[in-house]
Amino acid sequence: MVKQREYRHRSPLAFLVALGLSVFLSLSSLAPSQAIHWSEVPDPRQDNNWVMDTGDILSFESEAKLNQMISALEAKNGIEMVVVTVPEVAPLGDTYEFALTLFNTWKIGKRGQNNGVVFLASKQEGRAAVEKGSGLRSDLTYEQVNNIIQTQITPQFEQGNFDTGIVNGVQAMIQILENKSEDSISFFQIVLLILGAVIWAYIAKTLWKVLR
Repeated sequence: MVKQREYRHRSPLAFLVALGLSVFLSLSSLAPSQAIHWSEVPDPRQDNNWVMDTGDILSFESEAKLNQMISALEAKNGIEMVVVTVPEVAPLGDTYEFALTLFNTWKIGKRGQNNGVVFLASKQEGRAAVEKGSGLRSDLTYEQVNNIIQTQITPQFEQGNFDTGIVNGVQAMIQILENKSEDSISFFQIVLLILGAVIWAYIAKTLWKVLR
């Protein structure tokens, strides 16, 4: 009987708590989404920049640093990298679809080289997505990209450090692209030297036959 009276005594309180929680969840679900459509994001290259902070999560210093690093990369080997932040993607789409659409629509990268990269960060989802051109298939692999996201970006995002995560992620990708491009250029120079030597040997042999 004691247990029964205690149960009846707590029932109204439990009911009120459950009712309050239900109302709270209902009101939360009615909160307006901050999701934006990809067509609402301007291409930063129109203003000679590489960063479009639509999500308003980058400091002025970080945005300037990103523009400087990417400009140096583009000047060195022609690779274009665009960094985009948005407040929210869902329920209008997925972060990877968003990044892919921006990549294809904006045509990131030099014509004929397909050497562009789109880095997208969504604040509400706490996620990052990277889309790159086929011209960078061997220079920046998807395994390397996933590793950067998991080690450099996501841990910072989980702590609310979006600014740091984005800068660290972009810096890591640029470092890989710079190192790879240097190796590729050296190999290309070697091929040219060998080809030049073969051509000159052929010319010399031809002249020797003619003048002999």
